[in-house]
Formats: sequence, structure tokens, C-alpha cells
Amino acid sequence: MIHIAVVEDEQNTRDCIWKYLKQYEKESKNNFKVDFFEDGVDITNDYRPVYDLILMDIQMKKMNGMAAAAQIRNVDSEVLIVFITNMVQYAIKGYSVNAMDYLLKPLNYFTFSECMKRVNFYLSQKQKNYLILNTNGGILKIDTKEIYYMESRGHYIEIHKMGEVISVLETMKKMEQTLAPSGFVRCNSGYLVNMAYVEKIDKYTALVNGEEIQISRPKKKAFMEALTDYLGGMRK
Repeated sequence: MIHIAVVEDEQNTRDCIWKYLKQYEKESKNNFKVDFFEDGVDITNDYRPVYDLILMDIQMKKMNGMAAAAQIRNVDSEVLIVFITNMVQYAIKGYSVNAMDYLLKPLNYFTFSECMKRVNFYLSQKQKNYLILNTNGGILKIDTKEIYYMESRGHYIEIHKMGEVISVLETMKKMEQTLAPSGFVRCNSGYLVNMAYVEKIDKYTALVNGEEIQISRPKKKAFMEALTDYLGGMRK
């Protein structure tokens, strides 16, 4: 599912965007969740980084799109921003807030769909590097490159990553299946290790980002083969 915010103060443009999104959703076989905001101040008030894409009008009454985007970038460096405007000179300034693209009013479906194709491709590539989890606080998105290892704790998984340890209600089996393409391998029944952070192997111990983790006898062969494959892939 792609979570989209539409920030636009003109009702006819909001209706047009909604119509185009539904059409593109059907054509691309995606699922969109769309939230609408009438002004930049509405989306920046208590903003949380839950969106994949923001379609943002530039000229609005209370807070213009450029100012809103600057505030959003302070807390969300990942969300894609596409500006909507009737003046090209405003859109060009969007690069200062790392905008992906801009659409000129009046909107037409061909240009809109071409923009959404770029958005869709970017998100599909980006999604491969992220772990999406449902928590009591909402959706948690973690960059897999920042994860050192995972540890099973009863019904919970402790995710040891850069700067913090996060506990989520999840199974190790599901984490293993989800993260296998990203270079994560089980070294024993309770640990799932990111091969990128394995610094040393000493008999039945793996040094992972400075921490010693036991390798079980039943999993030693498969773990070593996976590490060899991973290192071999890095050299290609």
C-alpha cells in the first residue's frame, strides 16, 4: 500500500487529483491510502512520517507548500514530495527541499500518470531496503542497512540497530523469511544476523558489530555458507 497526502486548497484540483489517483491505482494495480489537507499548516501540525508521497500545492493561504515542505523535511527526509503549481519558477525552488518532481496546473492525466510511474518505480526499489512493522504506535519503518541483528525474546523480537534497540511483537520465522533477500541469516534459534556486520568468526562465535553471538552446531554450516556467498557477492 502507498500512503499519499494531498495538500491542496482548491476543491476542483483536489477532485481532479482524487480522480487521477483512482484511475492510476486501477491501471497500476496498486493500493492507495489517501489523506487530504487544505493547507500547509494542516499537514505540518503534529506531522508524523507515515507518508510515502506528498502531492503539495505551492500557493496556499496560511502556509505555502515550500514552507510546509521545509518543516516536513526537518522530521522526514524519506517522503517523496511532488509540487503542484501554475508557475514554473515556484516549482524549480522545490529542489531546495529535495522535491522529486512538479506538476503544472491545469493537471492532465498523461503527465500525472508519468509522474506516478516514476514515484511507483522509486518506491518499489526503495521498499526493498525497508522493514515495515505494525506496532501499537502505528507503522514502523526501519532501514535494514541499520540493523545489526535481531534477538528473540518470548513473543517479541528485539531489533538491535544503530543507536537503539526496538522491541516488536513478531515471530523470528517471519523476520527470517522477510529479511533473507537483504542478507540476514539465522546463526542459532534465537538470533538473526545481518551479514554486513559480521566482523569475525571464531569457532562457534560470531563477532557482530563488536558483540559476540553464539553460532549453534546445527546452523554452523549453513551460516558459514551464507557468509561466504555474501562476501563473494560483495566482491563481484
